[in-house]
Amino acid sequence: WSRSGLCDRVSMSMSSFAAAFKICVVGAGPSGLYTAMSLLRRLPSSRVDILEQLPVPFGLVRFGVAPDHPEVKAVDQTFVREVVEHDRARVLCNIDVGRDIDVRTLRTLYHAVVLAYGADAEKPLAVPGEELSAVVGARDWVRWYNGYPDLPSPLPMGLDRVEDVVVIGNGNVALDVARILLRPPPQLCTTDIANPALEELRHSTVKRVHLIGRRGPAQASWTARELREIVLGIPEIHTVLPELILSDVDRAELSENRTRRRCVEILQTKRTAGHCTEEGQRQLHFHFLVSPIRFEEDPLESKQLRRILCTRNQLIGPKHGQRATPLHPPATVAIPCQLAIRSVGYVGSKMDGVPMDKAARCIPNIRGRVIISPEITGNWAPLYASGWIRGGSGGNINACKWDAEETAETIADDLGQAVPRGTTSVDLTSVLRTKEINFLDHDHWSKILAREVERGIKLGKPREKFLTRQSMLEAAA
Repeated sequence: WSRSGLCDRVSMSMSSFAAAFKICVVGAGPSGLYTAMSLLRRLPSSRVDILEQLPVPFGLVRFGVAPDHPEVKAVDQTFVREVVEHDRARVLCNIDVGRDIDVRTLRTLYHAVVLAYGADAEKPLAVPGEELSAVVGARDWVRWYNGYPDLPSPLPMGLDRVEDVVVIGNGNVALDVARILLRPPPQLCTTDIANPALEELRHSTVKRVHLIGRRGPAQASWTARELREIVLGIPEIHTVLPELILSDVDRAELSENRTRRRCVEILQTKRTAGHCTEEGQRQLHFHFLVSPIRFEEDPLESKQLRRILCTRNQLIGPKHGQRATPLHPPATVAIPCQLAIRSVGYVGSKMDGVPMDKAARCIPNIRGRVIISPEITGNWAPLYASGWIRGGSGGNINACKWDAEETAETIADDLGQAVPRGTTSVDLTSVLRTKEINFLDHDHWSKILAREVERGIKLGKPREKFLTRQSMLEAAA
């Protein structure tokens, strides 16, 4: 360890063993950093390394939170204060676990390894026409306007050729996508939005965004704050709502869920207020109880999207178990659009040496403790999981905190009940240097962030991000 020595004697009492706990967290996004924060508090003499694949930390805070929500992004200052500047923690970036170093090696270097690398693969819709270039995923769209390194524009054409956009999904990410498309660009100029995305939005001719969800307003997974902002808080956006019909089962569900009840009340308030469109307003249309069944190509322009065909649904099932099923006889609705963005959730990716639930696409675990088959248990450190890779995508950044607390509690309990499996006295950085991995410690990756702030000041922005890994590494040198 660079900041202080670490006793590596194997024969020691349990009371002094706590001083030697070395824990590795894979992923420096909210889940990983919240987990590290809790571990540092629960195990007062432990040391925690947090590894990040990108040249800078903060993950979803930096590349997932919308640029017009700086108050949410401000959580990174908590991570700096509680983890980055902690004398028993190190954040090491530009390390690709699985390529630069494998999980098995990490399990020989630490007493516990926590997997918190997120769920970044998109769920497909699996409907005909999804392969059209004008059907894109929310992941790349959100990353693009947030300046994810080396990511080209996901758009097959300029927004100056688009009037109607369909966003598939009824969660916060779908609202973010719609809001960035509809918000007047001058309101984004003082955010940390990536400049190529801002220029594209300045030339946008988008007039209407259609939000479609397979279930009803009572089952939508957005939060009241996000919904209130786009429906009631931006005068330049005109909201168009259908009649909000709630069944007895819907009302029973809402009586037990305060957040969803407040969301329905926001929609009811807006609908009651009327639909007078003012000149220059862009429109946000809500469509409930519809599922896409086909993306239709423009007959005049090959591979260009003309419209999305949806089937109308009904809800069947008990309270909290209602499923969307097509009406019988079938009823369809066609929504014209030149661009469709799917936002129906994310799933995890398999990492060598780590089990994966093939159905749920997350790591099988009990309270964060990974369920490992005997053949990969070995005499190595146990594995744990935190965040989206543990339980699937969903929830906001605050939800990551409670998930991380539970995982950290499990680790602390496990390490306190038995002498952990042996670990070498070799430090990870020595292994990385031997392998000639160009990792970045705090002194180096913090230079990237400082340079971005300097660039942003000249433009009246909080930061102007570097948009390639190479430019980030040059700034860190």
